[in-house]
Amino acid sequence: MARLAREDSDGAAQLLRQRLADQADASMTWLVGGEAQGGGARFAKDIAGTDQQERDLRAVMAALQRPAAPQAVGDMIDVFRATGTRKPQGSPTDFNAQYRAEVGGETLPQQALTALRTGGRSLLANAGNATRRAYLGRNNATLADILSAPSSVERIRRLVERGTETPMADAVLRSLLQQRGGGMGAR
Repeated sequence: MARLAREDSDGAAQLLRQRLADQADASMTWLVGGEAQGGGARFAKDIAGTDQQERDLRAVMAALQRPAAPQAVGDMIDVFRATGTRKPQGSPTDFNAQYRAEVGGETLPQQALTALRTGGRSLLANAGNATRRAYLGRNNATLADILSAPSSVERIRRLVERGTETPMADAVLRSLLQQRGGGMGAR
């Protein structure tokens, strides 16, 4: 490849690009089970899965004499490898366990019995928990909208410039100020 790159650097780069494209196509489409979710990780394994393959790829990239290419391909391989990495069970991203825990909560009859035993305090706690989950769920949806929007960078900048807002605290503060102002005017 080094000799080809010396004679025709564009031809060598196109040859490598075509080889990587062919391998990506094979890695991402010939998956047993149909889904191509692990295609990126498989591609990284196919082109740089062993130490020897990785050394060879680095040597080929260096032979192209394009300074940014080795870093860009290395970053791409790292990202593709990461797509095949799963978080361990019990990690903060283990949403299935969180949903199972919520579903496995008390049934309505159990909640009623608990309410009788606690004098209704458990109902207030359950209502508070449900309200908190709904509020946080709405925050998650808003955050997902912000991060997936085409203008996400600009929206995040505006949020940072605006500072943190707490609607509940703002409402309480506003009502306290209004009550205080109303009380002073009545005197």
